[in-house]
Amino acid sequence: MTIIPNNFQDITKEEATFMVQDSVTELLRFHAKSLLVQALEAEVTETLNSLKESSQTAIRNGYLPKRLITTAIGDIPVEVPRIRSKDGESVNFHSTLIPKYLRRSKSIDAWQLMPI
Repeated sequence: MTIIPNNFQDITKEEATFMVQDSVTELLRFHAKSLLVQALEAEVTETLNSLKESSQTAIRNGYLPKRLITTAIGDIPVEVPRIRSKDGESVNFHSTLIPKYLRRSKSIDAWQLMPI
């Protein structure tokens, strides 16, 4: 069921996206978010294991601030994990799945370039 308010003309595009609710889209967003969380956790675990093999001691250090990634199914909130070294050495973890300044998926950029 779609819920649209009476003053829909006065609402910005971003507000409208959040206000319109579709059960299938919400289900897809939920599973996309959980899939991203699992993939990021696996990536951090792999990085920590490779650091242990190279005799560096690193631990989890929370998350970067939450940000929204715009995808074809809507905005998905993402928190990228952080790691730090116990030794005081610099350890930088950069996710290959979610690059540092990613705000939109490449599929969104491709759709914007297509002529209508």
